[in-house]
Amino acid sequence: MKTQTKHIFQSISELRVGVIGDFAIDVYYPLDKNTGEISLETAKEVHRAGSCRTYLGAAGNIVQNLNALGVKQIHTFGLLANDLWGRELLYLLQDKKVNTSGMLFQEEGWNSCAYVKPMLGKEEDNRLDFGSYNQPDPKRREAVFQKLEAQLPQLDLLIINQQFVRPLLDEEAVKYLNNLVERHAHCLFAADMRNVASGLRKVLLKANTKETARILDTLPFDERDDAECEQKAAELSRHLQAPVLLTRGENGMMYHNTKQIYSIPGVWHDGETDAVGAGDTAISTFGACLAAKADISTALQLANLASAITVTKLQQTGTAKQEEIEKLSQNCTYIYHSFLAANPGRATFYEDSDIEIVEEFERSKKPRFIVMDHDGTISVLREGWEELMHDMMLRCITGNELSSLKPEERTTLSTKINQLISQTTGAPTIVQMEGLLDMVIREAYLKSDEAKTAEEYKAMYLEYLNQHVEERILRFQKGELHLHDFTIKGVKHFIQLVRDRSIGLYLASGTDEDYVVKEATALGYADSFNGGIHGARPDGKSAKRKVLSHLTETLKVSGEEIIVIGDGPSEIREGRKVGALCVGIASDELRRHGLNLHKRERLIRAGAHIIIPDYAQLNLLEQLLLSPDSLSVATS
Repeated sequence: MKTQTKHIFQSISELRVGVIGDFAIDVYYPLDKNTGEISLETAKEVHRAGSCRTYLGAAGNIVQNLNALGVKQIHTFGLLANDLWGRELLYLLQDKKVNTSGMLFQEEGWNSCAYVKPMLGKEEDNRLDFGSYNQPDPKRREAVFQKLEAQLPQLDLLIINQQFVRPLLDEEAVKYLNNLVERHAHCLFAADMRNVASGLRKVLLKANTKETARILDTLPFDERDDAECEQKAAELSRHLQAPVLLTRGENGMMYHNTKQIYSIPGVWHDGETDAVGAGDTAISTFGACLAAKADISTALQLANLASAITVTKLQQTGTAKQEEIEKLSQNCTYIYHSFLAANPGRATFYEDSDIEIVEEFERSKKPRFIVMDHDGTISVLREGWEELMHDMMLRCITGNELSSLKPEERTTLSTKINQLISQTTGAPTIVQMEGLLDMVIREAYLKSDEAKTAEEYKAMYLEYLNQHVEERILRFQKGELHLHDFTIKGVKHFIQLVRDRSIGLYLASGTDEDYVVKEATALGYADSFNGGIHGARPDGKSAKRKVLSHLTETLKVSGEEIIVIGDGPSEIREGRKVGALCVGIASDELRRHGLNLHKRERLIRAGAHIIIPDYAQLNLLEQLLLSPDSLSVATS
């Protein structure tokens, strides 16, 4: 895809693109309400603000995204006033070498639009909107349309934006736009309109699930539900007599062109996200790709990647550059089956068993290699590590302020920490500590010189954890506890069954390799892994990725000959990348058997084809996974 992407971006750079609609700026500034200073004039407490950061917003963010994609010829059409925000808006547009001859002043009844966002620490306070009471003068709007129509013969793409309560483009303006569409067939028209899209015809419309329900006058529907999203996208496409790009938040996008549906899942993120501006990125990238003659599947994929980049840019209206899109495309993992993951009642099981079939998997060859995770997949020596890591991270982030945190502040922070831990389960410990360091810096409870390195945080965590592990190993060696107390039910027999089948068996863990070898040896199954025991090393690279790369690239093993088994998203995502059959073990580590619903959800979202609670149903697992006569995974 790399060569194809470069060709598309080259074509995008040569496009001539127009943007018409509601132009605004986004203004961010830090706000301190607790100053202790009382105004002599009002007797009220004085609030203090820091320096303002301004970004192009609304239709302006469409311009920002086109500029980031490399479009060199951008023409803008809209209204503004000669006021503070209007002058800043013009400056930001002209700074990007945008043609602003279609931006006209309206002196009365119009304030330049701005979204002013005070930041109380890391959270946005009440937003202050300017321009909410605008009323476009019919003559000034007509003058804008005249500028547009004069330029349209030279444009390859026109993106239409309507965002404000009192927009430039109302129902009457939409009728005029429909007329332009009929008379300028050479130009691709694409729109993102919050309130007046229902009147559009033959214009590609970007809409999220809420906007779609509003246009169709139906009840809201779940953006995670693939089937319902497909149905609604088709209905909207028929209603508008035009293609529809349906955005589904973290669950990806769908495109319906009145005849055929195209779909792509959302991109997996390990860190915190902010959805501001993602819709602008989606329509800008998708429209530019189609105007550059990319096929629909490629355009959808690139728009999806671009939006995934935008949401990682916090406290700003982000954009996605060509190089960022190309980089993500080389190492991208997706979110799978979110609706099923959140609804265990919809699970489908294999032959009246506890083995859930999430996604059917066809293979033409029997398995030759199995790669197993360790902690939570085989061993529970480290059971409780999540709680230890959570408490340690909370202390490291907040420092001396931990005891004074407000309950809601502590809850918010705990949620962020749990998300980081859940998303990185199975990754090398250093990766989790790098995530911790990012949070320490971003949450800013500590002074910049108080933060430790990721390596120092890792050493602290391992000191806490290994005390617990050593105590458990000692009790096992004394005979106070037994193998079944520290392993998932049935795993010993499953490992022996794999060895009897002469299938290569690898152990790959995110835990440091020395510890994995020590713990597997102590529990007596280290020699069972003829492919070796692989864990994290100082280079910080994933042992699971290394093992799978060795199998597929060095030994030339096809993905369908590999089975990956694990309880963390990390190994499942790596298995999906190489086309392996991915078995998620949603193990209850405390009981050592039975289903953990939280693990089930994250494993399905990571891409597991099969979910098992443990290895107790050994005969069925053998029949489903290892039998040469069973070369497909499906419900019976």
